Amino acid sequence: MKTYRVKRVTTEDFGIMMSGGYLYDIEYLDIEAETPEEAVNKAEAVGYVIINKGYVKTLEELEAEEKAWREERAAEEAKKEAAKIKRKETEERKAAEAGMTVKEYRAEKWRQGEIRRLQRILKETEEALKKLGA
Repeated sequence: MKTYRVKRVTTEDFGIMMSGGYLYDIEYLDIEAETPEEAVNKAEAVGYVIINKGYVKTLEELEAEEKAWREERAAEEAKKEAAKIKRKETEERKAAEAGMTVKEYRAEKWRQGEIRRLQRILKETEEALKKLGA
């Protein structure tokens, strides 16, 4: 026998859930059974609706899925952290090449971006004036 986790709600909560409401309670039952179908049959009762009958899984399967999910999240976090460190190192290297501190480099980079933005606005304004014939 294996332990299966079955999710069920009351018929009232099922109506709330299906109509897009948020205030409903899901009941998780751990049931000893030979097959998922048998676990669903044991969990069915008057006044309850079983959620995801086709996706009833054993506790071991659920734990393995959660472990895989956590490992994936940890790998993503490590990747983000590595990218952040690389960005910082690149910024420090470029600042050193320019003979500035990181703070001065950032300020200069912002200033150059602001100049490009204002030049673009000026160009668009001149083109609009030409279209108007001024």
